[in-house]
Amino acid sequence: MAKIGSRESVQVLGLKELDAKIRELTKITGKNYLAPSLRKAANVIKNQAIRNVAVDPNPDGVHIRDDIKVRRDPNPKSQGKNEIMYVKPFSKKQKKSVKGKKGKQKNNESTYYWRFVELGTVNQTGQRFLTRAYNTKKKVAVKEFIESLSKSIIRETKRLKK
Repeated sequence: MAKIGSRESVQVLGLKELDAKIRELTKITGKNYLAPSLRKAANVIKNQAIRNVAVDPNPDGVHIRDDIKVRRDPNPKSQGKNEIMYVKPFSKKQKKSVKGKKGKQKNNESTYYWRFVELGTVNQTGQRFLTRAYNTKKKVAVKEFIESLSKSIIRETKRLKK
């Protein structure tokens, strides 16, 4: 399953036999075939989201497009899934506040406000850059996932036959 933003997800159903074979191949080889394929598919959506998001005209160096990343859930089994990839802006890690001039607290630069741009607020309509990226590229992403997964399985089965 791939989570796009905070609400959208893609789930491939009806492939129990394929899932069983992939698990069997994973046990034999000790390699994960789903994560790299799912990451390639998520990168398709990430690239479209980067193109969709508006660029802040303020040249302060903090832009949402720079923080859009693909990250793997370290424990997908807790949600009952084999793999989960998140596509969204991940803020830079916050370090401890540093005293600035005149004793004011100064935090690291971060795009924590991306969800306000995506979903909107009372005073601003949402731009839906992640939702539009998902809607326009979901078929391409699924094709990329299938191609990548099939290539890696074929490559590994050829190696095992030798």
